[in-house]
Amino acid sequence: MLKDAGKKKALTAAPDTPTIIALHHPPFPSGLDGFSSYGLKHADKMAVMLADHAQVKRVIAGHIHRNIVGMCGPVPTVVGPSASYPFAFDTEIGAPLSISREAPGIAMHLWRQDLGLLSHCVAIGDFPAPTPILKAGKRLQPMATPR
Repeated sequence: MLKDAGKKKALTAAPDTPTIIALHHPPFPSGLDGFSSYGLKHADKMAVMLADHAQVKRVIAGHIHRNIVGMCGPVPTVVGPSASYPFAFDTEIGAPLSISREAPGIAMHLWRQDLGLLSHCVAIGDFPAPTPILKAGKRLQPMATPR
């Protein structure tokens, strides 16, 4: 890992370029006791450093096998879901680490000048094809009847 001076130099190289910082470990605790009670070491220093770099639009990470959204200083942080086996969502103190039977997923990040940076989490697997229902504000299919 780069020393602090190297990190600052990398961030000052392109101060007007929208930037994503990618990490393996998230810079905050997961809240899932069975997994870990800590996040990235020295995340507090990273948070302070990011306060001076408005071009950083997102911090992304993995490791937790669940989609989690949080903050690293002033920067929204997205932990992507697992493309293999998700861990169960259990916030009870002392809970065991368990593999869930949820669909795996991936995080997709979209940058558009008109929208900025958007992060989507998408389930992966064998699902039926999407059913189009609207296009340009016009309904393509009748709505289901009320129950």
